[in-house]
Amino acid sequence: EQDLMDVGFTTFKTRSRNRYDLRIDDFTKKEYSFLNKKAKWLPLVKSILGKDIYIVHSGVMISLPDSETQPYHMDGPHLHKKKHLPPHCLNVFVPLVDLTPERGPTEFVPTSQLFGNYWDPGVKPMTINATTGQCILFDYRIKHRGLGNKSKDKRPVIYITYAQKHYKDVKNFSKKRYKNLPKLN
Repeated sequence: EQDLMDVGFTTFKTRSRNRYDLRIDDFTKKEYSFLNKKAKWLPLVKSILGKDIYIVHSGVMISLPDSETQPYHMDGPHLHKKKHLPPHCLNVFVPLVDLTPERGPTEFVPTSQLFGNYWDPGVKPMTINATTGQCILFDYRIKHRGLGNKSKDKRPVIYITYAQKHYKDVKNFSKKRYKNLPKLN
């Protein structure tokens, strides 16, 4: 398991103990239009990012029972070194089970996506206990982490990452950083 955390693959990555990130490009296909072209959240995504967008990544994050809490992280960088710019990339999470404190929902640090505001000590982290099928939309730059799953249930969450056409994510699932899965016999 440690090897997978250190290396990973272009379609599969261990994010921490008992937490797996499975890239599923099929979510961009026509038969999954409810997750792409007909997604109920798409008008909101376009109102934030503009109409010229694409799906960067899609998949499922699975947090198994006894998964550990992740360290805080941002999924992507700021695009300017000196000033805050509007969002260029957004994540949409769609839980496949109700999110509860026991199942370890994602914890967000409000305002941490603002340039130069990585951690305001006056801002308390928050979780969103969404129900099955509700969407959670957030800026790629916001500081967040998956909390540990203390329940006996798996906690699968679909994720779809949208970006403006000019943005290319060179970190997550990078072919330079990760290998292809070996062929199975």
